Amino acid sequence: MKLITTEKKSVAEDIGKVLGINKNKGDYFEGNGYLICWAAGHLVGLAEPEAYGYMSKQEMWDKEHPENQQTALNQLPLMPEEYKLVVLPDKSAQKQFKIMKNLMHREDVDEIIDCGDAGPEGHILQWFIRVKAGCKKHVRRCILTDMSESAIRTAFANLQPIEKYKNVVKGEFCKKKADWALGMSASRAASITYKSSITVGRVQSPTLYFVVERFLRNRNFKTQTYYTIEAAFDGFTAKWQKDTDNILSADVKDESGRVLDKAAIERLVGQIRGSRGEIILLETKKKKRDRPQLYDTMQLTKDAIKLYGYTGDEVLNAAEELYNTHKITTYPRTDSVYITEDLAPEMQARIADISTIEQYSACANKVLQDGLNLGKKIVDGSKVEDHHAIITTTNLKGYDLSKLSDIEKNVLHLIITRMIESFSGAYKYEETTVQIRFDNGLIFKNSVKVPV
Repeated sequence: MKLITTEKKSVAEDIGKVLGINKNKGDYFEGNGYLICWAAGHLVGLAEPEAYGYMSKQEMWDKEHPENQQTALNQLPLMPEEYKLVVLPDKSAQKQFKIMKNLMHREDVDEIIDCGDAGPEGHILQWFIRVKAGCKKHVRRCILTDMSESAIRTAFANLQPIEKYKNVVKGEFCKKKADWALGMSASRAASITYKSSITVGRVQSPTLYFVVERFLRNRNFKTQTYYTIEAAFDGFTAKWQKDTDNILSADVKDESGRVLDKAAIERLVGQIRGSRGEIILLETKKKKRDRPQLYDTMQLTKDAIKLYGYTGDEVLNAAEELYNTHKITTYPRTDSVYITEDLAPEMQARIADISTIEQYSACANKVLQDGLNLGKKIVDGSKVEDHHAIITTTNLKGYDLSKLSDIEKNVLHLIITRMIESFSGAYKYEETTVQIRFDNGLIFKNSVKVPV
């Protein structure tokens, strides 16, 4: 019997449907030679300071013993020689850990298949549980990038020895110990110093700094009115935007040359109104702009915020739904904009699936006709650590998109259009630039881009 462990119940259900693990035992599923259970998030973590002989938080704030705060300060920094793992105190974590531990120790279970999240956090989450449960059985790792049936079958056909990821686990454990030592020590120091409960963290504190810094910058920002000139010629317009040639005195413009004085700009307009200028530059150049890379989490979130006005949480939640519930896109939490070499041959079929959706049909078919532009900018397994870029899955073909919410449709739209762009050739165009100079020295400029 093989025991499959996942992070979420929904993942266990999806795997169970594909592998025929269909007997619901309440706390786990069984069938076809498998047991499958889930962690429901974090169940095991590092112990609190008092487990290592340091003063507890309650003792530190004991009003009857104010001297305890100095004692707590004297104990800093908190750096245990050996870190201890404990099951988290809430009842649901205690219950779920007991279920997983009992299944791991069943006599008929001879192997564990770790189907936790493929990122470092997913590795350590499952490793913590196995270590705390005292599990000594053989373990193999299953890496899932999407929850389609074909992806699940492929992943189970290519199970990896758990030893392959030992350095990932070591690195993540090292990070957690460093976070614990820094967070616990700095939080106690700050709290005692400022007589208030203050939390400090490796990620939290720098992030808070940037949020506050941006807030103060926006609050203190002062708008500045400046003036430009737009001239209408025969069939086109051109602009003069900054005084970079020192035509005006310094007291009517800012450091970049933007004119701040309306009267000064009106005098310039009066000097050239109705007059003729000389074309000093007229040239056309052939140019091209390469396609963008595929989406990672950050760029997808940025574009959705910019185009639709969503919050970051709303975008990520929608992407999670597309992955977990609808199963039509891949894992949404990734820092890679690349796909791996073994996935590249499937992209022809993925674009073909997209072409069956009416609104994308013309563009997708054009990509198929021209041939997918795959290369190192798109395909590079050496730059995929945990999860590849966000793309559609094989489940997209024929999927009823009316099941999606408006935000899910918009996020999917971004993912699909980015795939079409990324697999297309470079954007080629001609750029024509014109510069017109008047007698008073003003030079008006314009450029026009025409696709070729």
